[in-house]
Amino acid sequence: ADDHQLFTEGLAALLGKGQGILVAGTAKTGKELINWCSQHFADIALIDLNMPDMDGFEASKHLIKYYPQIKIIILSMYQDNSFIAELRKIGVYGYLKKDCDFNILVNTIKRVHTGESVFEEIPVKNNVLPALSLNDDFFKTYKLSMRELEILSLIRKGFSTREIAAQLYISLYTVSTHRKNICQKLNIKTPAGLTRFAIDNNL
Repeated sequence: ADDHQLFTEGLAALLGKGQGILVAGTAKTGKELINWCSQHFADIALIDLNMPDMDGFEASKHLIKYYPQIKIIILSMYQDNSFIAELRKIGVYGYLKKDCDFNILVNTIKRVHTGESVFEEIPVKNNVLPALSLNDDFFKTYKLSMRELEILSLIRKGFSTREIAAQLYISLYTVSTHRKNICQKLNIKTPAGLTRFAIDNNL
């Protein structure tokens, strides 16, 4: 499950070539993934964290609750051990960076299939984001997605909408939409208010 179709199709093609792995299906959003799982069966789900409608974190929590037979591996570009800790906590079986070696991915899938947990720890010096003290209460209270948290942390650093778009390789429209959604969720009206929230919550 990944909203970048080219990546999804390429990975599906590679995994289906003599690896002893059958790709049962693909999805572009968290909700599409959940709908797929309600009608089909899979042993393992490879899930990106950043997806529209429902991010990979929320989708994983739903699958773990309602489809516990599906073992989840997160395949993402996030470089933050606090996220990895949260994923371990909710019951995800594995985590790999998207730029990992393909053979490592195949090996991880096979290890997870046997019930083993496989997590790639990220060296602290390589962290892109500051460590976030995230917990269930924070998510339940504010209902911010990981992408929204990422944008909020950049707002705190003083990044403009254009600079955030360049930093995250997304469009200005996408950043503006995220900012609007963040303001609505937090009931905040001004950029200064967003910055104050980020500071108060150590983002």
